[in-house]
Order: sequence, then C-alpha cells, then structure tokens
Amino acid sequence: MSFLKNIFSSKNKVKFETAKQIHRDIIEEVSSLILSNKDFQEITDITGENKVDIHILQKGFDKAIEHFLDDNILSEEEEERITSFMEYFNLSQQDLDKNGSYIKVAQSKIMRQILNGETPNAVYINSGTLPFNLTKNEKVVWLFNNVKYSEDTVQRSYVGGSRGVSVRVAKGVYLRGGSYKGKIVETNYLKYVGTGIMLMTNKHVYYGSNQKTFKIPHSKIIGVTPFSDGIQVFKDGANAKAQYFTQIDGLFAYNLISNMNLLE
Repeated sequence: MSFLKNIFSSKNKVKFETAKQIHRDIIEEVSSLILSNKDFQEITDITGENKVDIHILQKGFDKAIEHFLDDNILSEEEEERITSFMEYFNLSQQDLDKNGSYIKVAQSKIMRQILNGETPNAVYINSGTLPFNLTKNEKVVWLFNNVKYSEDTVQRSYVGGSRGVSVRVAKGVYLRGGSYKGKIVETNYLKYVGTGIMLMTNKHVYYGSNQKTFKIPHSKIIGVTPFSDGIQVFKDGANAKAQYFTQIDGLFAYNLISNMNLLE
C-alpha cells in the first residue's frame, strides 16, 4: 500500500508542478502582451476564459512594469498602453497596486513631467482633508502617509570644578580663592518628534502631525540626503537643524525636491 501511496503522491506532485509552470507561462505571456502593441483580446485567448483571473492580470502587470521602468522613466506611449490595459479589463488603481506597481507608474509619470518642466497632474493621494493652507497657484504633487519626523537636537550640560577656599564677605556673597575650571558640554542627538503626513507641492514641503506642523519652501532647502527609507533635509538659516523624514520612498522624495526648481 505504501508503494502505491508513493506513486500517487509523486503523480500529484508532478501535476502540481506542471500546473504551477503553466500558470507562470500564462503570466509571462500576459506581461509580453502588455509590453507589445497587440490587442488585449489575445489575453483571453491565452487563458481560454472569457473572464481572466484578476491575479493573473495583476502579476502580468507587475512584470510588465518592471520592463517599462528599466530606464526609470515611463514614456507617454507606455503610459497610454497601461491606461488601455486598465480600461479594457476595467481595473482600478487599487487592483494594480497590490505589490506597489501602480505607485511606481505614478511616480515615474510625475518625474517625467517635472523633468519636462511641467507641473505634475499625476497625484497619488490616500488621505482625507489635508490640514494645510496652500498658497495661490500651489499644486499638490504627492502625499506620503505615516511619515516619522525627527530632528537634530543639541543638549547642553555644565561641567566644572574648583580649588581653593570660599570666603564669605557678605550675606549670600562669597569669593573663592585659588582657581576655577568649568565648561559647557554640548551633545548632539536625534530627537523623534512624531508621525504624520508629508505633502509635496510645487512650492513647499509640508509636514503635519499631532506634535508639529510646518512647511519648508523649496527655495530654502540647501541640501537633501536620500536613504533607502527616508531623507535628511538641510534648510537655510543660522540656527537651522537637520530634519529627518523616514518610512517613505527616500529616492523618490529626493528626486522630487532636487528637481522641483525646474518648475519655476
């Protein structure tokens, strides 16, 4: 019996692996069709079904976007192809953003527009009412949610020492003989302030949380350092502190700020 059981088990495993390979092949063909100029009707021909499984469409889309963004910038022709794909299968942005692919599309479109000197009209907003008063002709470009904000802080302490004898000359007044040595010690540390939203516009960087709300004009930003999960911003001013925004796409935020001057 165990021998027969092993045979059936092996056959089931082969069938399962074969099914997985067929599934991968279909996804690859769907991706290739998105990348081509062919009719999307061929996708239903590939699957043999009138209604294609949304998971196949999502994974095929993910693979196609990887190819589209090999050069980091989405062309207008590629954007039109994506729009046609969404309309043909009646797919929403949320449908195609399961693995963050649609966000990449929107980010790439925004960067293309900025590099062309155009104020972006591709906006990815996932929030309620914005708690900021925008200025005249100010355009929303991008909103980051759940952004941790921290800033460089200096803590000062006093360290001193003395030698000699104190002599009282009047009530509450002492003179000390000998020598006195002391100094102020400054310690730099990163202070976490709060978590909130970070709004990018064509004129300012806004930040808002329960703890703190402020805006930084792009003209006042003299330096930006990107990290994998955030950016460090240096603002013009004698007493300006380095500001840190984390839990965001650091490279995209860096590119936005660094190229926003092209819109002026």
